[in-house]
Amino acid sequence: MRSLRSLVDSLFGEKKNPAKAIQGIKSASLFSPSSEPEVSPVLKTGDMIGRRYEVQEILGKGGFGLVYLVYDCESKSLCALKTFRDEFLADSMVREEFRREASLWIDLGEHPFIVPARWAEEVSGRLFVEMDYIRPDSQGRITLADHLAVCKAPLDTDLLLKWGIQFCAGMEHANALGIQSHRDIKPANILIGRDGVLKITDFGLAAAIEAGSEEHNAIAGSKDRGFGLSLFKSQGKRVCGTPGYIAPEVYQGKRADVRSDIYGFGVVLWQMAAGAESPPFKVVFTGDIDAYLEAIYCEQRAERVDSVCEPLETPVKKCLAFDPSDRTKDISKLRQELESLLFVRTGLKIEIPKVAEQTAAFWSNKGGSLTQLGRLEEALLCYDKALEIDSRRVRAWGGEAGSVMYIDGVPLSEYAQAWSGKGVTLAELDRHKEAITCFDRALETDPENEVVLSNKGASLEILGRLNEALVCYDRALESDQEYAVAWARKGSLLFDLKRSSEAVTCYNRALQIDPRFGIVWANKGIDLAAEDRNEEAIVCFKNALEIDPRNWKVWGENGIALAALGRYEEAIRSFEKAHEINPKYPSEGWCHKGVALANLERHKEAILAYNKALEIDPRNAVAWGNKGFSLAKLGLGDESILCLDRALEIEPFAVSVWNNKAYMLLALGRREEAAICRKRAVEIEARGERLS
Repeated sequence: MRSLRSLVDSLFGEKKNPAKAIQGIKSASLFSPSSEPEVSPVLKTGDMIGRRYEVQEILGKGGFGLVYLVYDCESKSLCALKTFRDEFLADSMVREEFRREASLWIDLGEHPFIVPARWAEEVSGRLFVEMDYIRPDSQGRITLADHLAVCKAPLDTDLLLKWGIQFCAGMEHANALGIQSHRDIKPANILIGRDGVLKITDFGLAAAIEAGSEEHNAIAGSKDRGFGLSLFKSQGKRVCGTPGYIAPEVYQGKRADVRSDIYGFGVVLWQMAAGAESPPFKVVFTGDIDAYLEAIYCEQRAERVDSVCEPLETPVKKCLAFDPSDRTKDISKLRQELESLLFVRTGLKIEIPKVAEQTAAFWSNKGGSLTQLGRLEEALLCYDKALEIDSRRVRAWGGEAGSVMYIDGVPLSEYAQAWSGKGVTLAELDRHKEAITCFDRALETDPENEVVLSNKGASLEILGRLNEALVCYDRALESDQEYAVAWARKGSLLFDLKRSSEAVTCYNRALQIDPRFGIVWANKGIDLAAEDRNEEAIVCFKNALEIDPRNWKVWGENGIALAALGRYEEAIRSFEKAHEINPKYPSEGWCHKGVALANLERHKEAILAYNKALEIDPRNAVAWGNKGFSLAKLGLGDESILCLDRALEIEPFAVSVWNNKAYMLLALGRREEAAICRKRAVEIEARGERLS
């Protein structure tokens, strides 16, 4: 059976699993890695991200990241979506580290002094993190950097202390929940709401960039407008941070920790106390970034920082000590020092507001985010919490769980959202019967929801209940004729049912709705290739690769189609591209490359490819058999026989291997053994005919 998913194909011997493209009912699940359009490097006003977010404008664009202001079409509100620029998302190590850091950020939950990561979602290989939108004040200020730029004078000392205490409290919370270091503390990453409350943002971006595999420097900004988050090499190690805020030990290539953040915040404290838009280190940029960074390091080592007025002079000096062991030892100690200063001045103590009890929507969102991040068992616990809260709400209003309820005219949608999200997570765990039960509970409240219907169809398909799955896809399309995912899934299912012309019609409909639906181009190509329509398949793969040129599986399938047409040189280049993108290229892929090389009579290279395949999977019978064939072509008869025997140990009914062994034995003059092998091949062929 073949069904829609991110891309599972014949090259890699996997079953297509439509649950991998399963989507949920709410923000976290209205788009998925396998189902929505690729996001261009810079989106325009009116562009959609998934089926939920409409781009309003770009809030921020740095050397590495992009932040969009978007309208949430479901919640009817504005929020911010953060992602990496395309050139960095092409690095699998960056993507993986960004996912890890986003996961930690989400774990922070709600805190009064942190911008919460409410949702993480991958769209066509791009990870987005949803954050609250902090509106600018009457003077257009959003960040602490904006306040410093407008004020152009030292900030009020009491206000400075208040914000310092709030910052420390936020970072204490982050440290306690696993974030050892923010890595990019600076005024631009400290937001100030209209209510005057400080909130820390941008957790994890620097760590993710530093994890990448690229070797070159990437310096953001200039001497005129200041430097932003940058990537460079120091002491033979990659370092990511903003020049002027990077702790000296990090510049030396040592691991960042809490004391590194204290150093960065010491710079911020100095700027607030001095009323300065830039860090305190007086260094002239002459065009040589390495010399510039080294000069900053020398200033740090000499601790050349202009004095600021008391009471800030002492805490600033403690934070900016060159040796980490001489700094304030932890963020809680710094908070206590600032609290004491504020109390002496005003008699006031900053109270940390208690976080309100989390809502069902919060737990549903967190469950969806954890599902996207692969933390499936934790996600189930979140959904159970959401359902427990909503069940209480339903009972409180005199209803029954699963009934359609309205509170102040608004449907009790969170109940359906939680059931749908739980179903998605169970499907990811291959617990499809349980998933279907959850989807049915969601449909009790929202019976026409096309996403839930499509997800239910995907799980039914996995269980082999194809006709029921088709009914679900049709119901989804009755609800929304423009739902490309349902068209794509229906097309894949129809192909499995040998209704290929109808399948292509469905694929075409999905692509008419969304021409950049890369996975549909890929799956259409796979299905066409399965019917030996390889020329058409190659066109589809070309379109898929224009959308996602880093999809190594599509490069592999493209190679197979090219080889089937005898275009072996092109096929080899395609296989090599797949391997370049994915160094963990699977065994079957190396086999296909070996076959293409063998067809060009490049048997020595073919054997190297088969050896690669066997390093990965020593029980790959095809690799052993093909290696034996190439050894025979090179006149290495005895070695060839050994490989063919190994193939037959693994797959004793491989007719072609028995025939090849017979021919090889005959060439070696071992006629009786050759006759036995040929007889064995005939018996297997005859048995196959009788069984068919």
